[in-house]
Amino acid sequence: MYPDRQWITHDHPLSPGWRANKDTREHVAKCELFVRANPLLERHLVAACGGITPWRMPREQQWFWEFGHEEAKRKGTEGKWYQEMCADDEEALQRSAQSVFGIETITALSDAVKPDYALYGLTGQSIEEDHEPHPDFIDYSGERLATTFVSPRGERYKWEFIPLKPDPPPRTDNDEDIQGVLAVWHHPRPGVSYSIGVDTSEGKGLDSTVIQVFALGTREDPDIQCAEFASSSVNHVEAFAFVLAIASYYGQHMRLGETRWGQPYVSVEQIASVGDTCQLQMARMGYHNFHKFVRYDRKKVQKSKAVARGWFTNAWSRPILTTNFVHAAQNGWTKINSPWLIDEMKHFEVIVTASGKEKMEHEEGQHDDRLFAAAMATFCPHDLDLLALRSKKRAIEATALPPIDLGPYRVTINPRDAERGNVLTIADVLYPEAGLERWR
Repeated sequence: MYPDRQWITHDHPLSPGWRANKDTREHVAKCELFVRANPLLERHLVAACGGITPWRMPREQQWFWEFGHEEAKRKGTEGKWYQEMCADDEEALQRSAQSVFGIETITALSDAVKPDYALYGLTGQSIEEDHEPHPDFIDYSGERLATTFVSPRGERYKWEFIPLKPDPPPRTDNDEDIQGVLAVWHHPRPGVSYSIGVDTSEGKGLDSTVIQVFALGTREDPDIQCAEFASSSVNHVEAFAFVLAIASYYGQHMRLGETRWGQPYVSVEQIASVGDTCQLQMARMGYHNFHKFVRYDRKKVQKSKAVARGWFTNAWSRPILTTNFVHAAQNGWTKINSPWLIDEMKHFEVIVTASGKEKMEHEEGQHDDRLFAAAMATFCPHDLDLLALRSKKRAIEATALPPIDLGPYRVTINPRDAERGNVLTIADVLYPEAGLERWR
């Protein structure tokens, strides 16, 4: 059993003051639970450890696992490490290819997701009957939400959001249950600027038309996912009605001077998903707040002089979009609420093309429509922002430190504590009563 004597005694000896980090503690808990659920395995391990029950993973083995895991994280081979040094069958059978977001980010995002959302079907202007909610799925006791878009010419376009039954809840690992449905985590609020990313499809049941809605954060606050619509049967010609309905709903409280724009900022993919019709029809109906596509390598980058509306995915713009979204998710600048979006992120990895170049792409048999729509919703309105002005944040907020104790420090220092590795730290002095766990 790892580690062998040479490794633990000479190569990487265990420090007396070492404490396992969070990942290692979770791994140990899984291992001990797995052993406890297998009597035969538990009997042999207990016997090997001197008959002490219940079985606890030895500190030497914990240190070995943490050492290798940290090295795997630096090399980007966490998936392979979990396969080889697994705690349960789920870790053993995972893919060795790793999501570009990293296991730590995916886990943090997944743990933060709460099933606190409302589901709606859409009806109204230019939405065909085939896309309206089935009567059996409608929650007739719920409140219907009406929204209206008024064009500069005074033309009025109306839609209704029909509440759907919450039971049984849609599966989070299969998006079939959420097709053609608008999931809402946060309804529109005054004083909030909204951004919408749109990735259309051909509507033939393969890729999906996806509409992502995010509330834009400030320098210190992340962008927060508010709503998500996805349908593999709504094509790029029909998509404009759904986008305009959702944009008018989230723009009902937006006012110039109070928010960044008077309408939600809409970014529609133009090349890979043929969003021209969607954007053109919205513009002809009077919508105007679209993303302006510019080259970022110009000496002067001015959106006011841009002539191309929408987002154009090509060889140089694609990595800009995807890398920025990965960076935002890893550093907590984007708060993701959709488990279906996180599932796509799990399967978004680096592949090597035939020419030998690396490219971020979804795993074979998976999709990335939600991911690209979310990337446009979060990157496009921030594309000219100075990143240095945004505070570095994490998906899981750190616990606030208690108030500093400014009173006299009265503690007896025992010289033997240093011999045992119990070294006094500045935290012990500033927060003597907080009981903060010390990491080494």
